Amino acid sequence: DEDRQRAATLFFVNRLCSDKSNELGMQIPRETVATMASVFDSWLEIFAKDIESFAKHRKGKIINTDDILLFCRNNEKLHSQFQKVANSTSEQKETKKRTRKKEEDPEAADRKTKKSKQ
Repeated sequence: DEDRQRAATLFFVNRLCSDKSNELGMQIPRETVATMASVFDSWLEIFAKDIESFAKHRKGKIINTDDILLFCRNNEKLHSQFQKVANSTSEQKETKKRTRKKEEDPEAADRKTKKSKQ
């Protein structure tokens, strides 16, 4: 399983480097790509362990958005990106909840509309 993860990381980093090198018109040596993949893989391990620790500290059984945001607190750009994703996700959940409520009980939605008009 770890070998598959490392291979996937190498593929991902190789793809990013290839795209960027084409964009910049330069070549990135394979050894550099492999080193970058190794560093990224190490960072992912640290990330996973830290967010797991944050969840355990708050006595949670599931890692949530707050754990990820806590991990990113010292990296303003990364924190900002995760915050945008978190906000977008929570908005989508709220929209789904409202849609489900209307589908489950359309009469309740009509009653609320009539009350607000009075």
